[in-house]
Amino acid sequence: MAPVSGGEPKSFRTTARSALIWGTGVSISLQIVQVAISLILVRLLTPQIYGQFGLIQAIVVFTYVFSIQSFLEHALRQKTDNTLQYARHWSFGLILHGCLFVIVNGVAAGFLWIENLAPLAPYLAIGSIGILLNLPRILWSTVLQIELDWRRLRLLKSISVLLSGGVAIGLALSGFGVLALMAHMILVPVPFAADLFISRRGLIAWDFDFKAYASAMRFGITRSASEVLTRGRLLLESVFLSQGQGYAAYGIYGRAIGLGQLSTATFAGPAVTVLYPILSKLERGTQQAREASGLLLRASAWIALPPATLLILEPEAAVLIVFGSGWVEVAAFLPVAALICVGRVGLQALTVIVLTGIGPRIVLYAQLSLLAGYVAGLAPLLLSGEVLAYAKTIAVVYGGVCTGLIALLVGRGVLALSAVLRTLAACAASGSLAAVTWWQLVPAISGLDTVWQFVGAAGLCASTYLAVIRVIDAGALRDILYYVPQGRRLGMLLFLPPAKP
Repeated sequence: MAPVSGGEPKSFRTTARSALIWGTGVSISLQIVQVAISLILVRLLTPQIYGQFGLIQAIVVFTYVFSIQSFLEHALRQKTDNTLQYARHWSFGLILHGCLFVIVNGVAAGFLWIENLAPLAPYLAIGSIGILLNLPRILWSTVLQIELDWRRLRLLKSISVLLSGGVAIGLALSGFGVLALMAHMILVPVPFAADLFISRRGLIAWDFDFKAYASAMRFGITRSASEVLTRGRLLLESVFLSQGQGYAAYGIYGRAIGLGQLSTATFAGPAVTVLYPILSKLERGTQQAREASGLLLRASAWIALPPATLLILEPEAAVLIVFGSGWVEVAAFLPVAALICVGRVGLQALTVIVLTGIGPRIVLYAQLSLLAGYVAGLAPLLLSGEVLAYAKTIAVVYGGVCTGLIALLVGRGVLALSAVLRTLAACAASGSLAAVTWWQLVPAISGLDTVWQFVGAAGLCASTYLAVIRVIDAGALRDILYYVPQGRRLGMLLFLPPAKP
């Protein structure tokens, strides 16, 4: 199968390759910086602080469900840019984010009357400032995505990471634990807001027409309903874990999920996000769209699964290297957390494919199914207090929902069955071979330093996945490598045939 191509002046291949280089490529550098910041913070702060921050973050992030983000996604679906009315989005966003700011501060005031939550009230009030600052960030980043101005977008993200990271470390060293973790909530939007106000002030004029905004309103409400379920699950989880099991237990569980997310979604997540506005411009039901969707599914799975396998094989080593000996309890949760995060990556990719190939209503049904699974997962948590049993239930739920979406997409002709079967075969064979090989090697290398054992396991996982995928699905691997910097050279090393023009 040749890489998808189009007859338009700027083909899907060219646009996607440029986007991935500036999207995923630059994200590598940003992730390295963020990992370094996280490694510093995790050694300065306690599980108790992470648990407190987790609850604050869950509440503030839940309000983003109702932000202008869902309504601006309507702009991403437009085939042309000249009809977009950014001023109307901005005007509606002012009303929306202003109301959210007031509501969150009302919740913070309510915290003052609850003994266990009263110490968190000031932090929640401070976090609400991010709701206002995120309005210009969301608008400007969406405009840059639509205009495919990846260089400017990544530059602003780089400034945001460096600014928030530097302040966070300074606050942590000064003893402001929760505030240190909250730095990104307040400071990340600042460079975007400044750039928007300086360079494109015309986008933020007041111009709201309810009738003209009706189409975006309907789309945004449907997407918000899906996001309510997504964020609602996380809020429900944070409340039950932090208040039922304690902030420290929630902090440990959160670090396991965080490490899993860092490992599996570092490259897969940005790739999916970057390709969304490009994939949405392809005509539904065409062979080009079907091939592009299949490549997106494969790439997400093949990028996320090798690091997840590594965390499953060597959880203790991963925790000791990343977090240090003070967080050894995280290791017990890490294998299951890795599976949950693979499910999240898969769901993210499938959501994009569903949105561009079918529509937002199916995403809403998928989120309802996930919410039901989360509620079911609370049963073992409430009955026995077993956080690990809860995590295992959530991993199974993600697997079930992703399977259902894949079946639907194949049935609707959005995904080719052959692409799905090859993806599953490559993943199952690679993971099994890597695990069996590593378990055979462990007795022979048990005397090595932890770091070298971990490096060996990482090399084994990466090489095994690459070799098995080369055998099972060489054509798709060749097509995906086309979009990767230096991918052609890697393809030559793997003896892959050159991509067709």
